[in-house]
Formats: sequence, structure tokens, C-alpha cells
Amino acid sequence: MTKEADPSESVEPSTDDAPVRRRKLKPQAIAAIILAAVLVAVGGAWLANDLSQRRAVPDLAGTTLQAALDAVAAVDLELDVTASDIIAGLRDENTVVAQQTPAPGEILKAGDAVSIFVEGREVLVPELTGLSLSDARIAVSKAEFTLVHEFGDTQTPDSWLISKQSIRADNRHPAGSEIDVSFEVPEILMPEVLGSEVEMARSDLLGLGLLVVEVGEGTHVASASTTSGELIEPFAKVELVLGFAVADVVGMTFSEAREALSSFPNVTTNGHHSRPITSQSVPAGSFITKDTEIVLTSPGPETVYRIIGNGSSAMITWSAPGSFNIHQDTNASLPWEVRFPTDSGYTNFNAQINDGDSITCQVERNGKIVRELTSTGYFAFISC
Repeated sequence: MTKEADPSESVEPSTDDAPVRRRKLKPQAIAAIILAAVLVAVGGAWLANDLSQRRAVPDLAGTTLQAALDAVAAVDLELDVTASDIIAGLRDENTVVAQQTPAPGEILKAGDAVSIFVEGREVLVPELTGLSLSDARIAVSKAEFTLVHEFGDTQTPDSWLISKQSIRADNRHPAGSEIDVSFEVPEILMPEVLGSEVEMARSDLLGLGLLVVEVGEGTHVASASTTSGELIEPFAKVELVLGFAVADVVGMTFSEAREALSSFPNVTTNGHHSRPITSQSVPAGSFITKDTEIVLTSPGPETVYRIIGNGSSAMITWSAPGSFNIHQDTNASLPWEVRFPTDSGYTNFNAQINDGDSITCQVERNGKIVRELTSTGYFAFISC
């Protein structure tokens, strides 16, 4: 029999039979959750990246410039270099990092710069006293110092000996530093330069410590302002007047002579251009300036009758070349000659010596003897 429920009794609903009520998230809450997740992810990545970019600054003090470059490159840092003036051109082994910023161990990001100051490393100063200038230059070059002296940029002779140096030998001093030296300065004996080739004269004078001033145009020294053998002070100025050598043109035609003397524009002749040159106003082998005048003598056609003998006089009879007009001198002094302005025509003259036993006749044409005969015996007679 079914028992009816008492309306006065309360009945608890069964949990098994009651429906589950689910809470639905709002869109704003979902967005907030996603944003938080993204921020966590980004923050983690940033932190990881930041840690990977951190670099500890290496200790560079005392290293060479190249070693410093290698050290910062190894940790992905840059190098900002400031250097003293004296390190230009030094070998790397003679450079040293004196200061750095930031200090070793500080943290930078990759790509940041470390600033350093580089100077010359202290090296041993060589002994220069007593060395020639050329040997001293070699010594300071090996030690990487700079040699200076009181004469500056002048052409100081390599042979001069050093008497004093500003930095004592065997001390240590930064490489690249200047060492000021003094010399034992000798008096200079002016050498002979006249007739020398310009290049050789210039080299000789500069090598002695003299200043050279060249005047004019030429291949050789025609004159100098200082006489050879004169004692002069170092770095005195010597003026060299330049010129050319004069060729020997005797025997040449005028055109040939002009070619041989082409360095001289003022060449003239006082004779016939077609005749050989017989003399020149400036001796061959002289050294003269370009503008010096040279006069060449080339006489016109000429025939010379000449009588010589071992007596004091002779009786001479002659006719001019190509002429039949006879002339005679019964007591002509020896030697005797007569000249005619022609180089052609038959020659006719004879002579008899008055007080000797040998007589010679000559016919000369244009400077050349074309006939010569000799006769001997008392009152010797000759005919040309």
C-alpha cells in the first residue's frame, strides 16, 4: 500500500537528479588571460635575450693595440681608440694600452664600445754618441725612435759624427719619442767643381753640408761663387753657374761646326761658310754659359808661297798664281812668304840661298801644304 506523503514534511531534492549549473566566462576575462600569457612569454624571451647580449669588459691594460682589438672582438664589443701622436707608424709590439673605459669586468651589451688610450711602449734607448748620422738613423729606426737635430730639414751630411744625445743611452723611454742629437761640425774645404757634370757637383756639395743654388741652363758647371780650396761654414750657399762644354770644331765646315755647337745660339763666323774652320774664339774643352758668343774663323781661298833655309837670306823670284807678272827680291830675309787670295792657278816661284847650304820651298793652299821641295849645297837653288 502506498504511503502518501505528508505535506508537512519537507523533501530535499536529490543531488543525483538536480541539473548542474555552469558559470560562463565573459569575453573581457578571456582577453585578460590571453594578454597575461603573452606578456609572460614576451618577458621570458626578452629576459633570455638580454642575458645573451651581456658582455663582460676584458682587461686590456698593458696589451698591445692589436691584442686589444682581438680581445674586444672575441666578446662582440667595439673598440674606440685614442692614441698619442708618437705611436704613428710604430710596430704593434711597441704599442701599449695605458687606459681603458669601462673598467675590466663591467657589463656591456654586444656591440657597445670600450674606449682605450694607446701610447708607445717603453724600449731601450740606443747609444748614438760617436756614430755617423747615417748609422744613428739606422739605430733609432730599429728601436723605433725619431731622430731630430738643430739643422732641421737641411741636407745634413751622413758622415757627420754625433757628439751628444738628449735621452741617455740604455734608459727606457716610450717608443716613437724624439731623440735630439748634436754634431761635431767640421769646416768644409770647397772642392773643385768647374767643368763637373751638374748632378755630380750638386751631389758632392750637398754631401759636404753646403746649400746649392743653380743659375742658368747647362749640363756642366761653368763657374762657382766659391773658389776651390776655400774653407767655408756648413750650410753656406754656393752658387753654380751652369753651361755647356765647347766642342773642337777646327777643320769642320761652318754647318758642321754649328751642329757640334748646337747648345750655343750665338755662333758666328768671320770667314767663308764653305771653308773649313781654322780657329775658334773659345778653346775646345772650355765650359761656358749658353749665351756666350763663339766666333769661328774660316778664311777664304788662299795660296801661300813660302821659303825657308839655314841661311839668313835668299834671292827669290815669283809670279802670282795664274799670272805671268814676275817679281824678285835679291836679298829676301828668311823665312819668307807671300799670300794670294786664291786657291787656283799655276804656281811659279824659285829661290837661291845666299849664305847657307839648304833651302826649302812650300806651296800652301787653304791651310794645307800641297807642295814641298828641298835643295842642298852651297848657293842651293829650288823651284816650286
